[in-house]
Amino acid sequence: MYKYFLILLLLAPAAFPQPNTVKFFDALINDKSDINKFVNKDELAKSERFGITYTGVKNKFLLGYELPEEVKSGIISGRYKYEVAEMPLEGGYVQVIFRSADANFSRVYYFNEGFVTNSTFIASEWQKKESKYFRFSIEEQKYFNEYCIKRLDDFVDMIADTLHFTISERRILEKEKIGYIFCKDENTVEKITGFKAKGMAMLGSDEVVTSYQTHFHEVAHILINYKLKKLGLYTLPFFMEGFAVAVGGRGGMAPRVVTDLGYYLQKSGILTYDSIFTNDGFYDNDASMSYAVAGLYNSFLLSEL
Repeated sequence: MYKYFLILLLLAPAAFPQPNTVKFFDALINDKSDINKFVNKDELAKSERFGITYTGVKNKFLLGYELPEEVKSGIISGRYKYEVAEMPLEGGYVQVIFRSADANFSRVYYFNEGFVTNSTFIASEWQKKESKYFRFSIEEQKYFNEYCIKRLDDFVDMIADTLHFTISERRILEKEKIGYIFCKDENTVEKITGFKAKGMAMLGSDEVVTSYQTHFHEVAHILINYKLKKLGLYTLPFFMEGFAVAVGGRGGMAPRVVTDLGYYLQKSGILTYDSIFTNDGFYDNDASMSYAVAGLYNSFLLSEL
């Protein structure tokens, strides 16, 4: 009997979620304003450090971790049921699986004295480095070096000049730093972001998660948002991606390589800039084409204006 009781005690954390975890998901489902009470304080500070806000977004730190509206409305109406299961991990972390079998939906969350982002947990034991503008978490050191760091810092200086950052804006960047989570491959990027990609700018935490040593394109997304400070979350891709291509290239290629392709597409009439102004127009075309043409036009805007 004692043996079975001991097994139940060991299994209990995985079966019975703690009160704060339950309250976090209740607040997440019902859009409660006090959800930040159940978020790790360092995560809140990290999300707020650059003063970037998005129109209509109440909790920036949750970007990328929200529940789909269909799942939330189904739970609120009583149509869907859900369960939360916890599993203690090393370092004080807890893995929490939120699951609704009725909605055929599940997602993994991590907690450590409150909700933390995937990158905080997954990269917690990685090598750490800091530079003038970046705070690095490096999964595999042999793929990274000081030359990469210098190029990234130089890129930030270039964008700061291009966008006329004030002295104060530069000082805040130096103090607070952009997060750069350098993954050894796309599999780790997917574990953190949930997407099979070379890299992504995580707007909730203002960090780049990438398998590229110098992912200028994604850094550019964060820098222009930092310059604008208050902006819409769903910027037209013609400008959002076009700007990042114009200054940071795409897919490991330098800007001029990509925009030269855009020039050919525009000049030949295969794809013209005025056909990809809208969201649908942009994404209805192959990304290698629409990104290139948008990058070309954004280069023109930067040059002329």
